[in-house]
Amino acid sequence: GLAGVRRAPEVVAMYQALRRQLLGAAGVGGGSGSGERRASSAVASSSPASMAEAMAEMESKSQYAIDVRNDITNYKDAIDGPDGLAAQVSKAKFRRTDDVVRFVNKVDEALAGLSDERAV
Repeated sequence: GLAGVRRAPEVVAMYQALRRQLLGAAGVGGGSGSGERRASSAVASSSPASMAEAMAEMESKSQYAIDVRNDITNYKDAIDGPDGLAAQVSKAKFRRTDDVVRFVNKVDEALAGLSDERAV
């Protein structure tokens, strides 16, 4: 189960405040319920700069984020290059279904080595 999982209300409050700030900057409407007021009061003493620093520090220590950054560095040309997967997908035209299946399998095989193909 979740025996080793601990809740960290400060982190949740910081996440909610940061999310509200980002959504507000993007012009996305979001209400101002009491839960939001509680979350914002929990981080009221934190400036946006210190919150950004805290988020950057958490990301720098995240093994997932490190793996994604390494994948971006190591596989950038294979994915985004002129002959990379993105270009191949954009240019792909098929006449037969079995060609599509082979192509999808090839793309899946290439992406399988990445830590998170959606993030890269």
